[in-house]
Amino acid sequence: MAVPFATIEDLRSHWPGMPTEYDAEGDQKLKESSIVLRKLYPGIDGRISTGKLDAEVPKLIVCRMVKRALLAAINDVEGVASRNETAGGVSTGLSFSNPNGNLYLTKDDKALLGSGKSGRKAFMIVPGLP
Repeated sequence: MAVPFATIEDLRSHWPGMPTEYDAEGDQKLKESSIVLRKLYPGIDGRISTGKLDAEVPKLIVCRMVKRALLAAINDVEGVASRNETAGGVSTGLSFSNPNGNLYLTKDDKALLGSGKSGRKAFMIVPGLP
């Protein structure tokens, strides 16, 4: 198994308020998020070793992925996508942005990583030409 892009210490630096009881889960999710990143961006290790991608970028991204996933498990207010309140009938509602604690990339994460799977090229077919 390949080495994760970040350690639990990196995650703690990224997210100082992370509850210590989530260290084991955080460590496992760092491994899983690194697997996800390598699957979606197969040449990422080569890009890092040749200097085409700063090693801090995947470290930052897996820490972000894990924080999003753990916030869902913790049910922290930071994970709330929307909140509804009604004063008259005393009603309240919360909608969580990642209720299942999935590991995913945001648009910002993808932009930091640059292009993913290579080999995807646009082409055109002109009918009637030999």
